[in-house]
Amino acid sequence: MSEHVELLHVVKTQAARRVYSGGVDVDTMADPCAAAEKRVQPTAVGGAACNQRCMVGKAHMQHALLRGPAGQQITAWLGMSDNPRPERQIVAESLAQQIGFNVWHRAIIGAPSTRMHTRYILLLQEDTAVGGIHTATQTLANALRCAGQIPVALALRNTRIGALLRAVWRADIIVATNGFLPSYAAWLLGMLLRRPVVAWLHGPTQEVLEHAHASAAKRAWLRWLYRRLRWVVFVSAHTRDSFLEFTGGAAAGQRLEVIPNAHPDWQPAPMGASPQYLGFVGRLAPEKQPELLVQMLRLLPTTYRLCMVGDGPSQPALCAAGADLQQVGRLELRPFHLVQATVYAPWQVTVLASLYEGCSMAALESLAAGRPCVGLPIPALREMLGPDMPYALAHDCSAAALARAVQTVCAMPPEQLAHDMAQVLRRYSPERFSHNWQRVLQEAAC
Repeated sequence: MSEHVELLHVVKTQAARRVYSGGVDVDTMADPCAAAEKRVQPTAVGGAACNQRCMVGKAHMQHALLRGPAGQQITAWLGMSDNPRPERQIVAESLAQQIGFNVWHRAIIGAPSTRMHTRYILLLQEDTAVGGIHTATQTLANALRCAGQIPVALALRNTRIGALLRAVWRADIIVATNGFLPSYAAWLLGMLLRRPVVAWLHGPTQEVLEHAHASAAKRAWLRWLYRRLRWVVFVSAHTRDSFLEFTGGAAAGQRLEVIPNAHPDWQPAPMGASPQYLGFVGRLAPEKQPELLVQMLRLLPTTYRLCMVGDGPSQPALCAAGADLQQVGRLELRPFHLVQATVYAPWQVTVLASLYEGCSMAALESLAAGRPCVGLPIPALREMLGPDMPYALAHDCSAAALARAVQTVCAMPPEQLAHDMAQVLRRYSPERFSHNWQRVLQEAAC
């Protein structure tokens, strides 16, 4: 039985010798029009995941016979497309990008497939500031890229309107990477250019707005907007529940999905860290309560030390509050930088004092690096640590309770900690994160 694969070169046609799509490896001339004029037949090897011809493109397309892995005959059609957005498309751009060519190739697969078709996914960010949301967005982009998708991240505050509109026009799906400016822009652009939008909420809406002292007008606007978002993804069940409390319930037809963040794929360091050496990674801001960690350190024996990695508006007050501790070497302040497993490796325990969290990347990074994390009993950390590491949560939100929890964890056998941390990480695996995001994006695109 003959099968058909149609290759369409759109936007720019220069320079791409090899395009991989749908399992078919095609070696063509750089210019498909020149190939048509010279009647050059492309050669190919591999298989095709289709069994219907897709009637898209111009009549002068040239074709070539291919052989699939089972020896079946495949017909490839080469030419230009009049339709930049056929319904069933696989964008085969990533290889060309990797080898440095400014091209955009699309391969049109005519038959439906059970796997997710390759799609151009626009990740709208507010800015390029580093932090938990930036890390989670990078994790999503890497997961989608590994799954054969084409994620492109754009920072709204650093992108001209023309470039933004072109990116949205090319996109199959828009993902707003937080619930504020990116969600406003994604909803509007999705309405104007008829693109599906998925909003990704990282923090508990109620707590975030209360802490920011949001005005009644802003709350009303957000409530109106959130009820018009068709797809919303939350990083924790608590984040979803806070959203529902704020909006008064899900709107008709609204799809709400909980997809926890993924832990980094790090090799845990052996538990040979300096005893009673504590660490913190995060933004030095009021909602993270860094001053509470200084109070906690004062309540611990003098053998305990604390290293804090981060920047933010609370840094001057923190320096003043812990000046004496810095002088005696018990408190160390370091500027924020790209976080790797080596940042956590010297510590025995990571400590958090956040007023609220969505799905703490600092906690997941610490566990992935082989270091337990202790925190206040806020809903997000109860959701993350409660089932397998309840002893890592303070009994209340005081500095004294946090100090007692730190001493409890420091005294525990390393083997039990390693076992319990592995149980937590299993629920936040990169594989589960990638699978669930692919499922949501596939359903949103339909």
